[in-house]
Amino acid sequence: MNLAISPCPNDTFLFEEFLKDPDIFPPTESNPVRFLDIAELNALATSPDGPDLIKVSCASVPLFLEHYRLLPCGGAMGEGCGPLLLKSPGTTGLSRVALPGHGTTAHVLFRFWLSRQDLQPNSLSESLVRFDEIPRRILDGSYDHGVVIHETRFTFRDMGLEQAVDLGEFWERETGSPIPLGALLLRRDHSEEFARRVVAAVGKSLDRAWERPEPVTPWIASHAQEMAPQVQRDHIATYVTAYSRDIGKRGLTALAVLWQAAAPLLPDAWPDQGILQAALQETARLRPVSSLI
Repeated sequence: MNLAISPCPNDTFLFEEFLKDPDIFPPTESNPVRFLDIAELNALATSPDGPDLIKVSCASVPLFLEHYRLLPCGGAMGEGCGPLLLKSPGTTGLSRVALPGHGTTAHVLFRFWLSRQDLQPNSLSESLVRFDEIPRRILDGSYDHGVVIHETRFTFRDMGLEQAVDLGEFWERETGSPIPLGALLLRRDHSEEFARRVVAAVGKSLDRAWERPEPVTPWIASHAQEMAPQVQRDHIATYVTAYSRDIGKRGLTALAVLWQAAAPLLPDAWPDQGILQAALQETARLRPVSSLI
C-alpha cells in the first residue's frame, strides 16, 4: 500500500495519522508515501500501475476513472480557497499567463473566468510553470499574469504582487458551488470493502488531527518548505474543511459542474456523461455512514 500526495500542510495534516494506521499500512521497511506537486501527481495517475492512493486535481479526475475510483474524503474543497490570478503592480493587458498545470482545477477556473469576459484562449499565450516558480516568473517579466495556488494566497502581497482576480470567488458567485480543488483516488484493483476501510481511516486521521491544540506538527513543518508557522496554520484552516472528511451531496454536485467546465479542455480524452454519473454514484455509496453533510 502506498500513497502519493503533495508536501503542502493540508495534505500532511490530513494524512499524518492515516500513515500510522496498521489496518491500512502494515509495518514495513519501505516508505509508503511520495511527495509531488499537483502537475506531477496528475501525470502519475495516468499510469495503470500508479500508486494505490493518490491526490489529484478535481478537474482531472475523469481522466483517471478507468484505473481509479474517487473517494468521498481526503480532498480539498470549500469556500474562499480558490486560485488567484496575479500580476505585477502597474501591469495592464492580459497576454502571457503562467499556469500550474494543464487541466488542473486552476487551469479550468481560469478558462471559466476567461469565457465570461468574452475572451478566447487563442487570444493569449498560456504556459505551464511549476506552481512555486510562478510568482518569481511574474516578477521577472516572463509573464504578465500568473495563476497561483497553495500558500501563495497568503504571501503574494509580501512578494510585491497584486491580485487581478480571485478565480475561486468568481466561480462561487457564478455557480453557487464550493470550489473543488483536490480529490483522493484509490486504485480499482482494491475492493469496495477495502475502499470503505480507507474512507473510515481517513476520517479517523482527520478527527485526531483536528483534536490537536496545535495543528502544525514537526512532521508537517518538515515538508512545508519555506512557509512561516502562521502560514502553515492558515493553509490548513483554509484547505482542510468538512468536505475533506465527507464530500457530501453539495460537493458531488460541485464536481459535476466543474467537470462540465473542464470537458472542453480535453475533448478527445473526456469520458461520456454516463461514465461520469456512474463515478459520482459510486463515490456517494462510499460516503461515511456517520456523515452529517
